Amino acid sequence: MTASLTRREIEILTRVAQGEPARQIALSLGITKRTVAAHMQSICHKLDATNGAQAVAIAVTLGLIQL
Repeated sequence: MTASLTRREIEILTRVAQGEPARQIALSLGITKRTVAAHMQSICHKLDATNGAQAVAIAVTLGLIQL
C-alpha cells in the first residue's frame, strides 16, 4: 500500500467523504468529472481499495483525512 496521496487527491477524497458528488467536485475545482474519476482510481490504487467508500475508510484510519 502506498499512502502518499497528492494534495489534490486528498482534497477530492475529503469531498467524497463529505458526500459531495463527482459532478459537483469537478465543477467546484474547475476540472472534468472524468478527471475526478481518474483521481479516485489513483487513490484507490494507492490505498489498495476497491471503491471510494473503502478508500475513505482506509484514509481515515491512516489519518490522511478527517471526517
